[in-house]
Amino acid sequence: MRASQLPRICQAAAVMGLAAVVGCTSTYGSRQSYRLVEPISPGWGGAAPLGAQPGLANRPVSPLPGNAGAGAAGREGRQESGTAGEEGVVTDPRGGTSDRDSATRSGVGESATESLGSDPESSAGKLTVPSIETEEILPIGTIDLTIEAPERAPVGRLVKFRVNSRNTLREAIEDVRVVCELQSGLEFPGFDTTELTAATPRLEAGESKQWELSLQSIRGGSLCCVFRLFHGGAGESAVIERKICIEFVEQQFAIEVIGPERRVEGGRAEYVLVIGNPSQERRERVRVQMSYDKALVLRESTEDVENGAAGLIWNLGGLDPGETRQLQAEFECQTAARRACIAVEVAADGLTPDRTEACLEIAPPGNVLDIQLSDRVEPIGVGRRGQYDMSVRNIGVNDARNVRIELQIPQEVELLSATLTIRGAAVDGQYTLRDGRLVFDTIERFRRDETIEGVIEIEAKQAGRVEMKASVTSSSEPTPATTAEPTLIEAPIGR
Repeated sequence: MRASQLPRICQAAAVMGLAAVVGCTSTYGSRQSYRLVEPISPGWGGAAPLGAQPGLANRPVSPLPGNAGAGAAGREGRQESGTAGEEGVVTDPRGGTSDRDSATRSGVGESATESLGSDPESSAGKLTVPSIETEEILPIGTIDLTIEAPERAPVGRLVKFRVNSRNTLREAIEDVRVVCELQSGLEFPGFDTTELTAATPRLEAGESKQWELSLQSIRGGSLCCVFRLFHGGAGESAVIERKICIEFVEQQFAIEVIGPERRVEGGRAEYVLVIGNPSQERRERVRVQMSYDKALVLRESTEDVENGAAGLIWNLGGLDPGETRQLQAEFECQTAARRACIAVEVAADGLTPDRTEACLEIAPPGNVLDIQLSDRVEPIGVGRRGQYDMSVRNIGVNDARNVRIELQIPQEVELLSATLTIRGAAVDGQYTLRDGRLVFDTIERFRRDETIEGVIEIEAKQAGRVEMKASVTSSSEPTPATTAEPTLIEAPIGR
């Protein structure tokens, strides 16, 4: 819509900024990454092999003034998980616990994102974003286990871990298992066990395997879980062990960040922030700060925003019990990045600030057909009409043949019309709609440097968060270029 945590090398003494404590064991010279991620579903999720990935190094730097686009461009480290496939996940309870060396999680650095806090004049407790460089950290002949996890999380909310095992041996290893054991205060929703195991029968030389795991806390405080990696060549002894601790806190605000998970370089990413007051007391002088990576360039935002060295700041004034406010910001994805993030902090007088983060992958323009999709109005009320603008560009050096454009229409909306034009002239042909899948007639020839413009009109039928998806293929590129646009549909007031 056009609307007007951190890698941490497993070593002792890497302390700065935020003070949650994490222990880990540095085995085979491996390192560990931490990221703030959003939960999806409880339990383990499957993944497809990813191939060898570069390692990460964290360079904490004290915040300096004058950085308008907070954060480091192109944070490395996020490895996209696939869907559960043939290498299914099994539950394999195991016993035993072990504590090894512990270290303090390093703080964030690089950017000058000033923490809001309860005192806007104070510089204490700065909210910053890490400076991250890619670096080969594993010599040939080692096995690595890295874990992405949040540093802080709300009590009772699902927290997602991304677990990656990498084989840099010169030969394959068999029967690779990663066991997660929960300590007191944590639980796997839907599982009556404190241990879960993810496994793959074989990990080829140079191959990585990633799983996703979600859990939640039943109380506040610093709560820990232990990850152990086993494989067939090592018997019953764990070859790597990681102890991860998260500080679970009672949130003062309900914070929801709605945004994309993937965009193509040059495209746009829109984020919708929904800030709510779940308490029974009025919050005074509520302030929202958004900092963002340098891979993202701000293009549009809701009104009454301050844009400076600390990022974007909205002063919301008071927030009554049960009241929510919505804010929006749209960015251009300027450079390719495996992980480009925004950080959101909400503060009010007399309260500890709440923080969250959302990230996306910015892919390089590998396809010669580039597709973009955006909504014109958001939120849309139930019963109201909305419109999506779509563009398909041929950025290749040759004409494209047999171009096919498809959209996946969310079930919460009804399609009213869909049209395509090139240079203002309507494209010949019609479209078909079946089971929510809109398919335009094939375009036989699409000249280079041309753009197809599309307009999709809908009517909102059901409240909720929806996502319109679009894709394009051609004879020379059967693998589709894809995009998606999230939209918030609101129920009528009083319902």
